Amino acid sequence: MKLKYDLNIDDLTAYTLYYHTHTPKIKRKRRVHKVLWIFITIIFLLLAVIGYSGYNFALAVISSLGFLFAIFIFYYYLTWPMIRRRVRKELLKTYLPGKNSVTGNHEITITPELIKAVGEMGEDMMRWDVIDNVVATEQHLFLTFHTSKQAYIIPRRAFENDTGFDKFAETARTYHQAATESKV
Repeated sequence: MKLKYDLNIDDLTAYTLYYHTHTPKIKRKRRVHKVLWIFITIIFLLLAVIGYSGYNFALAVISSLGFLFAIFIFYYYLTWPMIRRRVRKELLKTYLPGKNSVTGNHEITITPELIKAVGEMGEDMMRWDVIDNVVATEQHLFLTFHTSKQAYIIPRRAFENDTGFDKFAETARTYHQAATESKV
């Protein structure tokens, strides 16, 4: 199967964000953050009890919880858009159009033996047994490799319809599974 498509900064941003939300290292960091939140909550409540011991205890707890709720809202609902903007900005600096750019016109060919990708920076061939995972999201297909730090990024918009995208993704999964099973 052969496919021609255009890759842009939004596609690179999508993969970077996918990578940073699905790798084991990042998942561990998120678990640590959750434990930290519980610890901080307990500390704030203890400080409220100690600090307001002669005052209205209920008021102390409510004000501490209100403060923690505000921090929680900031952390979980405002930091993600900031991270998205920062990632996009860094990618724009790194991959300026016309200068070492992985964006632009691409062509990918998948066969049962290998993946052949051609872009503005050159040509690349990779066997299926080197691919770590074949991941389909709402907007992209990622063929990840090198412990999922890199990927062939194929946007859904490259296909005429969802059926074409689904067929390509299923074919890629079939080739990948056959190669990894024969490797074992």
